[in-house]
Amino acid sequence: MTRLAAIDVGTNSIKMTVAVVEDEGCIDIITRQRYVSQLGRDHGEDGSLDQDAMERTLGDLIKLVDQSASLEVDQVRAVATQVVRDAPNRDVFIEQVHACTGLELEVLGGDEEAGLDWQAICHEHQVGEGASVLLDVGGGSMECLHAQGKRIKQVVSLPLGALRLTQAFKLADTIDPDRWQSLVVHIKSELKAGLPSPTEPVYAWGVGGTLESLVSLDRIGLGLDQEDEPVAPGEDWAFTGLALDRIEVIAAELCSMSLADRIEVTGLESGRAAIIPAGAIVALETLRSLGVAQGCCITRQCLRDGLLLRMAGLGGES
Repeated sequence: MTRLAAIDVGTNSIKMTVAVVEDEGCIDIITRQRYVSQLGRDHGEDGSLDQDAMERTLGDLIKLVDQSASLEVDQVRAVATQVVRDAPNRDVFIEQVHACTGLELEVLGGDEEAGLDWQAICHEHQVGEGASVLLDVGGGSMECLHAQGKRIKQVVSLPLGALRLTQAFKLADTIDPDRWQSLVVHIKSELKAGLPSPTEPVYAWGVGGTLESLVSLDRIGLGLDQEDEPVAPGEDWAFTGLALDRIEVIAAELCSMSLADRIEVTGLESGRAAIIPAGAIVALETLRSLGVAQGCCITRQCLRDGLLLRMAGLGGES
């Protein structure tokens, strides 16, 4: 029996999943931890990481490493995504991470990032033999993977992250209608230029904090008329459907709220509440651009689960 920890250093948050790998190859999750460090906040015009953001993230990484030690983890592996990948001073941050935590931070490419998501989904769910797309709206970028059966055909990474757009269009608090419309036009333009349209109907999957938050807002009935019944919250969920028309209504409702209202009404923490309007509209317009008519399946299988599979030697590269 081996204990493993996978850490994902993202633009908006850092997350850790700790799991036990049984001798027969089964993986049992012990805990999932998350801190909204916002490493991508206040970055320079060239994408350089802000010193305060780096220090904030290092402090949270130290907490995660300490937690993994208290759980007697045998191996910890940490990866970083777009915010570190594109930063001119990324080597400085990587060196600071090693000096403060002992971790060798690996920087993933967009293809690797989406590939780990897809590996986790294929391991846990039946994806069939048809065409699928996988959508992940992160803090700094949006990844869209096209697959046929389990085989990955193409991965597209676009600069449509929720935190990136929130900062660029000044959407964190009260949202001006003109800025909102400018955001929509910008997203549609980026999608038209960079996202190929499927040649056949696709089954849509979604992962990540943005889409999980939209599920939470769907389940509290945000934007529903009084006579409509919200989805019963239930207990924990592994995967669930999210209708396109609900994303549209939720996005419109979020746009009408100030940040304080968003926090009070949705129950989201301030970091997520600030960026969820932008994330919602990216998800909506991307699914529309892909020709998805009904909605998508949101799963809690994610990059960290794919990384754990690789660490355990249960799929893909080690």
